[in-house]
Amino acid sequence: MKEKLTSLKDSSEIVISAKKEELEKEKEQANKENKPDEDKSKKEAELKKIREEQKKNLAKEINEQTADITNKALDNIIESKDLPNTAQCFEIQFNSFKENYAKLWQYIKKFDSKQLTVLYSKREMESKIFIKFIRCFAVVCDHENSMKISEYLLALSKAKSAKLTAKFLVKKEKQELRECIETLEKNTECVKIIYEFRPILLPK
Repeated sequence: MKEKLTSLKDSSEIVISAKKEELEKEKEQANKENKPDEDKSKKEAELKKIREEQKKNLAKEINEQTADITNKALDNIIESKDLPNTAQCFEIQFNSFKENYAKLWQYIKKFDSKQLTVLYSKREMESKIFIKFIRCFAVVCDHENSMKISEYLLALSKAKSAKLTAKFLVKKEKQELRECIETLEKNTECVKIIYEFRPILLPK
């Protein structure tokens, strides 16, 4: 009986071992069959990465070229000796600078402060134009430019319906104007001019 059990045990172990071997072969075969799919997926992932990188580089190149063209166009406006003689023509050029305040300041400086008053003597200045002046002034405001900025603000305060334009500024924009004026006040030479335009542009 004992011998019979031993024999059965040995037989079972042989069967199990054979089954394990069979399973290992099947697993190995399955891995071989799946490998091409894995290689294909890897290649597709690499190609996708390359395409995305090419798109990024192309977009960057286009943006750089666009910026270069835009800067050249703005430089041409700045360097032109012809000044707009109407508010409408002025605003077309003024708006073309968008948020490039360094170049916008170069453009504004082409005008004598009194010229701005004349341009807007018959046309009301929209609040979006006015606040763009303020944001430009805030960026370039330093001791050297403060007097010139004060003169421009005085000129804007004399434009048609200037008080109404200032009134329609939203809270955030009024705060921007207030901060700009506070910066100008650091230069004592500007105080006299500020007293002239402040009651109009930023009444209490």
